[in-house]
Amino acid sequence: MMAGPSDGRHHMAATCDPLESTVIVPVTTLDDFRAIKSSDPDVILLDIEGFEQEALTGSLETLATCRPLLVVEHHRRQERLVAWLRKHGYCVERIDRRHLFATPAPA
Repeated sequence: MMAGPSDGRHHMAATCDPLESTVIVPVTTLDDFRAIKSSDPDVILLDIEGFEQEALTGSLETLATCRPLLVVEHHRRQERLVAWLRKHGYCVERIDRRHLFATPAPA
């Protein structure tokens, strides 16, 4: 992760700019986190700088089992993210120009 000039300005980066400081951040999948915590989420909020779909891919078991509500920032990837959510059984509506709200589709 690249440390930005202030809180809220940090960002994920595939490569590091040598002029910016980096922070090593441990990561895990949502499925693994759920297994460790033994807790089923009711709501998941994702705003991880364009990596929301990748995080959701690591939560397939959680999504299928717990069917949480999702609030997701789409970072200009709305079409792709909506298609992915629908494919995995969610109804999606747009909250504002940057955020989606997804609810489990009726069975």
